[in-house]
Amino acid sequence: MQYPRLRHCFLMCGIVTANNSVVGRVIKPLMSTTLRERRRQLLRDEILAATQQLIAERGFAALAMDDLAARVGISKPTLYNQFPTREDLLAVMNCAPGP
Repeated sequence: MQYPRLRHCFLMCGIVTANNSVVGRVIKPLMSTTLRERRRQLLRDEILAATQQLIAERGFAALAMDDLAARVGISKPTLYNQFPTREDLLAVMNCAPGP
């Protein structure tokens, strides 16, 4: 049995506007990525969102990886596996498309 609608499902990195146009970029078709890849991307997105919040609250100089890991609810080794340094976090944030 084929599911034609699944071909049109995409893992999106962006915002859908009122007229259903997409602002952002398409990463990959949803069904061509593995569950592990989707979970990893979701974790990275959550880490980046928490990083933006902490930087807005305290500034980049006061950003501690301990606090970031606690905010996301992950261990420090998991955080360092995704982003080895604070500078790596900042570099990814600067490259990511904004809202």
